[in-house]
Amino acid sequence: MPQQIIVLARPDGPYYAAFREAVQTLNDLQTYFRFVLEDAAWLPKETGRATHLADKTFRGEIQRRDNRVPLIVVTSIPLYGGNFAFEYRDQSVISVHDWEDNFAPPPVKVYLVYQFAYIATIVAADLTESRIERMQHRPRGCLFDESAGADEFRVSLVGAHLCADCEGKLAGMMIPGEALEAINQIQIGRAHV
Repeated sequence: MPQQIIVLARPDGPYYAAFREAVQTLNDLQTYFRFVLEDAAWLPKETGRATHLADKTFRGEIQRRDNRVPLIVVTSIPLYGGNFAFEYRDQSVISVHDWEDNFAPPPVKVYLVYQFAYIATIVAADLTESRIERMQHRPRGCLFDESAGADEFRVSLVGAHLCADCEGKLAGMMIPGEALEAINQIQIGRAHV
């Protein structure tokens, strides 16, 4: 039975079609994870004003509205601190704010597939925040690269694989082999998205 991961997004958001395409791509590339996109009109709507979503505050709001896990919320509102995402094994938030204007190429769909694969890895390995931090390393094109700034992040995004060290650590944590295979299938297939 596949590991289901719910993805929530506003159906009237500017990137909703890309969200739908990313979820379909992920489900087409592998069978271990089943990503399910659901409409969530309660999510904040981008207004054009300079508002940012703070990690703990926004995750608290998500928890009050929808306590399912694992859960990924995708938004077009910027995240506090200029972050791309707040990634956790239970509920994560990904922002696509200004992606096409400031970070593309690659297109937002490729960015989302990368982020979803990373979060799926965290979910499958049941990684705690401290374990995620210990997995991170200097940029080398791995899902666990610790990047500073757009240029380093782009290196990770374009490479987007599990390096041998990280794959070995994950296997040692007893991540299901099928999950590792699915993550690798996503990364190989993502290159053709």
